[in-house]
Amino acid sequence: MKQCTKCHEVYNDELEKCPDCDIPLTAYQDRQPSKIVGILKEYQKGIISCTLIVAFLLGFGFKSCTGISRADYRELEQQKDNIINEKEELEKEYDTYKKKMQPYEAQQEADVKAAEEKKAAEEKAKKEAEEKAAAEKAAKEAEAKRQADEQAKVNTLGMMPKDFITQFNVNCATLGSSIVATIPSQFDNITHITTSSNSITLDISTTNSGYVSAIFVNYTNLGNNDGILGAYAMVASAQVIDKSTTQETFTTFFNDMIQSATYGQDYEKTLNGIKYRINCDDSSIVMMIRK
Repeated sequence: MKQCTKCHEVYNDELEKCPDCDIPLTAYQDRQPSKIVGILKEYQKGIISCTLIVAFLLGFGFKSCTGISRADYRELEQQKDNIINEKEELEKEYDTYKKKMQPYEAQQEADVKAAEEKKAAEEKAKKEAEEKAAAEKAAKEAEAKRQADEQAKVNTLGMMPKDFITQFNVNCATLGSSIVATIPSQFDNITHITTSSNSITLDISTTNSGYVSAIFVNYTNLGNNDGILGAYAMVASAQVIDKSTTQETFTTFFNDMIQSATYGQDYEKTLNGIKYRINCDDSSIVMMIRK
């Protein structure tokens, strides 16, 4: 940038002379606004000082007539006028500078705003990416749990202990039996279940996932009415696991197992993909149901 030393206008470096004053241009001495404001303040202090001196001279010198001449007063007054003129010139120069700096200041503000918007957009994108990753992780964990749950069902009898006991009681009532199994407050890996008959009990084995892995139906006193109730308990248990099994079909299957089994030894047979194992003697029968 170049500047005219007479009119103080600023021009591009391509010009050699001022178009208005027709004199060579010199290098533009850029003054920072803070420096100009500081100079203005100094001039204001100078104006105040001169004004105080003039007031002192007028109030004391002329009144006391102690040798202060009017020429000295005029010189001080001229200095004050010069300071005022210089102040006005600086103000004009400052205004010119501010006008020229406005585009740069506006650009600077735009750059700051753009940087802030970019940062906000990056933070938003980062947050969305983290949320998406967390959602995908949760979905994968849920799917893995679902698959593990399905596999647990395949490897077990496919139901929870409470569901088995509830359906067992329904089946007993449908068969016309008075047997009612008690639902415990909690289940362990092997839970002993009592019924309304002292001669009939159930033992339910569960996996770590909580599904029933095996059912043990125990009944004693084969020669009395409890033995008949025990037969109902066998049928009711089988029908919980295999809903396609009828009372007649399972009774035939169960009697065949009794005839084939050796007393005191386990005997196993499969019906509709379900394994049944019995162990009987003269006074009791234990039947285990599993896959």
